[in-house]
Amino acid sequence: MPNERADVPHVLDDPPPFHSKLLDYGERPYWSADGTRIAFVETNYGDVCELDVETGKVRNLTQGLGEHHAFLRVLILANGDYLVIGPRTFKDRDTSRHVESELWVLDKNADRPPKPLGGRIFEGCGVSARTPLITYAVGGRNDPDRLEPDAYECHVTEIVYGDDGPDFGRDTVFYRTRGTLRPEPQDFRRDDTEVVFAEYVAGAEPPHPRCVVRGCHVETGEFTTYVEEAMVHNECEGIFPDRDHICLESSCDTEWPLFPPREPVGDSRRPSPRQRPETPQLSRSW
Repeated sequence: MPNERADVPHVLDDPPPFHSKLLDYGERPYWSADGTRIAFVETNYGDVCELDVETGKVRNLTQGLGEHHAFLRVLILANGDYLVIGPRTFKDRDTSRHVESELWVLDKNADRPPKPLGGRIFEGCGVSARTPLITYAVGGRNDPDRLEPDAYECHVTEIVYGDDGPDFGRDTVFYRTRGTLRPEPQDFRRDDTEVVFAEYVAGAEPPHPRCVVRGCHVETGEFTTYVEEAMVHNECEGIFPDRDHICLESSCDTEWPLFPPREPVGDSRRPSPRQRPETPQLSRSW
């Protein structure tokens, strides 16, 4: 069942000059590569829709297609097909999101039901804008026959197409962890050789960060920590087309008056991210 709508004013009811409200509903928006359409889920555990930005017309992509309509996220693959995330059936909020959520592919013409790829994942996913690659994490709760309960591994997987439609192809596990670290891949960069991911730190207490932004060079296994701030949750949430800038979902994880000050990005007092000398820092916006 979807979350109840909060009866409070929304920031986009009176937006700043550089914002505008497109719809009064919807979650998890994802831009098409040409910037003309936005795919989204109408509500959590609901159908997948798409908005034509110029006309404002909304098309429900999954209504009436098959038996499964409990989707949480949607992304757009390089070939125009939709990568959809959600459980086969809604059971409860924890099980359906954190245990049984899986990957599906919906044809770009939305003329047949989404096809399940047969893999459960932890939270979200990233897609390449240029190749049929996706990146995601699998946790012990998603695959208990193979992983320990506190284990996580990150994958880069190719989507291949055959007589039966889309399926998993070549797969690379580029990161494994156990304990308190819970990675969630978000995006590709550097011609798909690097994956940028958020890494949640379970049970972290001040002054430790609750979430860190990192990158991994998939072939070499070399890691870069881009954003790591004490007492702050920094989660990467969408890379820009230039692949050098990224948005952050950022919040302070302590009670007032212990909130750390928000200083300009270029301020020398901000802690510098640990990184390879040849790797330029991902810029970020608050």
